[in-house]
Amino acid sequence: MNTTFLHLTDLHIVHTNDPEPGTATDTTAAIKEVRAIVDDITPRPGFIAISGDLTNKGEQASFEALRELMEGIDVPVLYALGNHDSRSGFYAGFLQEPERSGYYDHDQLIDGVHVIVLDSSREDRIGGMLDESQFDWLAGALERHMHAPKILVVHHPMALSDDDADWLCLRAPDAARLRETIASKPIAGILSGHTHENRISHWHGVPVSVTQGQHSAKDVLSPASEFRSVTGVTFSVCTLRDSGLTANFVTLASDRAHLNTHTIADIEAYEANLFAKTEV
Repeated sequence: MNTTFLHLTDLHIVHTNDPEPGTATDTTAAIKEVRAIVDDITPRPGFIAISGDLTNKGEQASFEALRELMEGIDVPVLYALGNHDSRSGFYAGFLQEPERSGYYDHDQLIDGVHVIVLDSSREDRIGGMLDESQFDWLAGALERHMHAPKILVVHHPMALSDDDADWLCLRAPDAARLRETIASKPIAGILSGHTHENRISHWHGVPVSVTQGQHSAKDVLSPASEFRSVTGVTFSVCTLRDSGLTANFVTLASDRAHLNTHTIADIEAYEANLFAKTEV
């Protein structure tokens, strides 16, 4: 086993006619720059995994713009959905299947690697969730290609402790259920985004690679009470060998200029308000 693949995340694409794109950076320019690098990589990667927040607002027009930006890539590309996306916009604008509904969970065997993509997005949450039907689907997927090493792609990274805020991760009860579901399976790693940082964690023996993405970067030196964003673009070149998973972060040149700062209290209040609106 010696399979190389790429991990992109948090593209936050907006369509060109949006008068209020809501992004502090030119995300279309960023993905064009990354795409130019990706197109020149040799030997060619086996596949590309993009772990959610494909768009910034989830509209059909933004997914149509993304479809155009990604057109012509000569390797398989697997997409996950994140909290900034919408299933209806993705199905209509990107897949061009407007009648489709339901979670976008899917899997594929590529170059001997079984890639399993989970949809952790919820319209009333910044953080991630998985429901019973998804765990049932995952249990079935894990029985396919039983001896192939498996890479899970899910937008929200795993809760690393019970103290992790729900908005930062796949909420703790679902992460615990996921741990049970994949136990004893040949899971080589998990690819995530959401937090806009480059981070490697060892989660109950499974490597979790979180990549910063193409939108902005979390300033990991900011106080614990703040989420401070600076300019920055990163993707990962990953290689799966018999010995395990390696992830190399490819960070483009940046001045790390300050973009915005939100208090953690404000973020938590925003998510609570989202949930309250859906309960009305």
